[in-house]
Amino acid sequence: LRLYSVEQSLSIRGNTQPEVSATVVDPILAADGVWQLGERWDFELRGDIGGFGVGSEFTYQLLTLAHWKISPSVNVPFGYRILSYQIKTGDIWMNTRMSGLVLGLDFRF
Repeated sequence: LRLYSVEQSLSIRGNTQPEVSATVVDPILAADGVWQLGERWDFELRGDIGGFGVGSEFTYQLLTLAHWKISPSVNVPFGYRILSYQIKTGDIWMNTRMSGLVLGLDFRF
């Protein structure tokens, strides 16, 4: 499941227009694969699709990550992510796509 809580507003020359908001829960189908590239490196690929008109009309996510293992319990994942969703509820229609670089720090115990 994926939960969205989205609020959007528009301001034109200092005049704020009415805000819209939506909270949506989507069922998703996902796949994930991890490949070891060496003693200190892994590659991960994730993808999912969902929505199917239940919460949103359609949603998808793609994520690629390289994991640099600093130690057995600490690694640095970095990569690229795309998240898209189309929400249509009542008078609200949002077609949003976000993408960008991902950088993190994982602690595993």
